[in-house]
Amino acid sequence: FKGLSGRQQRVLVNGEISETRPVSSGVPQGSILGPLLFLIYINDLPESITSSAVDVSLFADDTKCISVIESPVDACVLQAEARNVEKWAEFWRLKFNAEKCKVLSVTRKRHPLVAEYIVNGKTLQHVSSQKDLGVTVCSDLRWNTHIYEQITKANRLL
Repeated sequence: FKGLSGRQQRVLVNGEISETRPVSSGVPQGSILGPLLFLIYINDLPESITSSAVDVSLFADDTKCISVIESPVDACVLQAEARNVEKWAEFWRLKFNAEKCKVLSVTRKRHPLVAEYIVNGKTLQHVSSQKDLGVTVCSDLRWNTHIYEQITKANRLL
């Protein structure tokens, strides 16, 4: 694919343009083949998971590790699998942005087990809701937040 080799880039910072530098990796944003090439690149990520208790979901550049956490042992298994995903990323010279990684505990228990998870040396933030493919999923599995957001969005269009 001609668009992957011989590319160059420069950046604009505070009104100053840098020197042109060669681009040695990555896929051009907005290219037609970009999403397909990225999917091929990350297709083996789920194979880095060794526990049947943890499931990995991939959609475009969005990755989710999903597991039922009923005990501290379950939390340790999930943390170990997060480390396996980190090792996979290191092997392929990728790095997960820990700031974009979140923990959503979906439960209706009054006192759920809350565990700390670490990616790239940073503790992941626990959130009460998270958008997933345009749908806001709340930790209590209620739809109030999503419905409110959709009503607000519709009212802005009126």
